[in-house]
Parts: sequence; structure tokens; C-alpha cells
Amino acid sequence: MHIRPGLRGDHQQVRSFCENTFHWGDYIPEVYMDWVTSDQGRVLVAELGQAVVGLVHVDMPGATEAWLEGMRVHPDFRRRGLAALLTQAALAEARLLGAGVARLAITKENHASHQLAYRTGFGLLGELEEYAVSDREGEARPAVRDDLETMAHLARTKSWLPGRPVLVGAGWRWWEASHRGLEKLLDREMLWTNGRAWAVLDYLEFEDDEIVILSPTGDESAIVALVGGMLSQAGGGKSRARVVVSARQKVAPPHWEGPSEWEHIYERWLDEES
Repeated sequence: MHIRPGLRGDHQQVRSFCENTFHWGDYIPEVYMDWVTSDQGRVLVAELGQAVVGLVHVDMPGATEAWLEGMRVHPDFRRRGLAALLTQAALAEARLLGAGVARLAITKENHASHQLAYRTGFGLLGELEEYAVSDREGEARPAVRDDLETMAHLARTKSWLPGRPVLVGAGWRWWEASHRGLEKLLDREMLWTNGRAWAVLDYLEFEDDEIVILSPTGDESAIVALVGGMLSQAGGGKSRARVVVSARQKVAPPHWEGPSEWEHIYERWLDEES
């Protein structure tokens, strides 16, 4: 078994064992070429003979933060320790790319991946919960550069864990809501605020009639007003918002519909021994 950087020419082999990962298919065939040509990370593939039988993507959403995603193993080669080998290779690659920490997300039901995360040195950072909100009352506006300091302060004081900033998410990836991390989202016009709370308006669309709001940060009353304002002003006529929060923040009011568990975020510091 050989693990090497993924190539453009691997696309068809990757597609062949990723098309039916879930009941709805898989996103990997659609993003693989973007991943392999990006300078923001690295695709690693596992090769047996001339056959590609597994892959993982190491993304760098921050200068020292790695995000591991897209772990896939060919069905004929599962239960052989290949996922663990790919994870260790991804951690080594993350170090080479300058990361001091690596994170990944796992859905609640994926028990095998939870066990793999613990075996490869990751610890649970937070459990994400999802709420459905239809209340359109409130105030919100797109954030501007002058808001960054206030938003970074809220991220530090309303954190998931003591002494740690909130994580922000976009496009299935999560990174620290530092001043620089927030600035990245501001440049993509994804941050909204009302001066007392802030949140990310993601461009993922789960349903035709909803918007997706991630990482609302602030006091409960300020978040309620912000989410209502975002649905009213940024919703484009959509009837509800899907709001994703950390269970540890405890910011969801009783009238929001939910929660349902969404994903678990794991973290590993890369100065730890493998």
C-alpha cells in the first residue's frame, strides 16, 4: 500500500468508488478536481498496485489550522486499517503545510469514524446542534470591517470552551473565529451582525425554502434578533432558517424548533506524539 498526493488523472478511479457513498450519492466526484488543483491544501490517495483505493483531503482554512475531510475507502478494501493510515498521513501532511492543529467533523451516526478519531489522537471539541427557525422579527445587517474587533471579542467571551475562541463554519469546514478567521468570511460577504451578536450566512442549501446560519455568537436575546433579521433581510423570501450552534454554548431559546444533532467536531494538536 502506497500513499501519495492525488493527481488529476486519479479522478475517474476516485469517482468509481465514491458515487454511492450515501443514499443521495456523494459530493467527492464534484469537488475532486478543485481540491487537487488548489494551493490551499493537499489530496492524498492510497494506491494498491495501479488502483486508487482511498483518499483524504487536507484543507488549510487558516494559516496554522488544518481541516481533514473527504475520507473515503473503496468498499472492497475496508476493515484493513486503511482509514487509519490515511489519517496519519493527513496529519503528517498538515504539519508540513504549517498546521499546529487539525480538526474534522463526523456525523452522529458514523460510529466507526468516531472510534477512528479517538484511536488516532483526536478529542471531541464540540457537538453541533441544528434548529429550525421561522420567526422573522429582528435586526441584522451585513458586517463591515469596523465590526471585526467587536465580533472577535464576542468570539473570545462566548466560546465553546474556556480560553478558546468560537469556531466559525462555511462550506462544511470550521476554523477559529480569530480576527483573521473572521476577516476571511467578511471578504466573502458571509458575516452578519446587529452590533450585539454575529453569525455566518452560509451558501449551502439543504432545502429550497431555507437559509443556513452557522455559529451565531452573542447573548440569547441578541442572537434571536439577529437570526430573525437575517431571515427577513437575507432570506430572499424563504420561510425558515436552519441554525447550527454548539451545544456547549446553550444559546438556543425555547421557541426554536429542535434540537437535532448535526455533527461532532474533533480536534488534535499536532505537537502531540503520533
